[in-house]
Amino acid sequence: KIESENYFDELLDLYKKKFRHRSYKAIIAADNYAFDFVSKYHRELFPNTPVVFCGVENFNKKEITPYLKQYVTGVVEYKDIRKNLELIYQLFPALKMVYIISDDAYSSLAIKDQIINESNYFKDKFRVVFDNKIDFNTIDEKIAKLPKHSAILFTSFYRDMYGAYVPYHRVQAFFQRSPYPVFALNNIHVGEGVIGGYMVNPYEQGTLAAKKAFEIINGKKPSSVPISIPAN
Repeated sequence: KIESENYFDELLDLYKKKFRHRSYKAIIAADNYAFDFVSKYHRELFPNTPVVFCGVENFNKKEITPYLKQYVTGVVEYKDIRKNLELIYQLFPALKMVYIISDDAYSSLAIKDQIINESNYFKDKFRVVFDNKIDFNTIDEKIAKLPKHSAILFTSFYRDMYGAYVPYHRVQAFFQRSPYPVFALNNIHVGEGVIGGYMVNPYEQGTLAAKKAFEIINGKKPSSVPISIPAN
């Protein structure tokens, strides 16, 4: 994932040329990056075009400008941290620590405050450590230092603390060799070595977004199509 301002400036120039003579009945923007980009440049790139978002975390309806309200609906990706911590504690009542693995990518930072705030509800029961400064080459050494009764909650991890991309097969291998139970927030990890968790479903996000897009194409105004938040 590339996040530099130069990259987005170049992408804007490219899309201006690419979409100059095109029009769409609806646009689907998947994840925070895409939705922020479309929101920022909607007038320039897709004037008068409805936008359906999905996979957007830390969504705040109040941040939608009056101009965009008439065009925007979508599907919020809400990851229920508290329910996951409750589940882990229920399954492992001797729990001493939950080690939360994350990175500092935009989508991860979007829920950092939520993770920290919801972790505070359990401060009298067990310790929660949020770590988004990880060298994946030495992660096993970090895990080896965790207390005996620990569990791991995996959020997402695309790049290490040095900005290097970490391929998924390495993350998958970590799940499978972890000496502690691993829970996850996204069901794409089911069957990869995690125990489970209250998870978001990307397939459901995409399906719901597509259904909303078709409602709009078939005549509904975007403002009349409610923004939804699927349960984990």
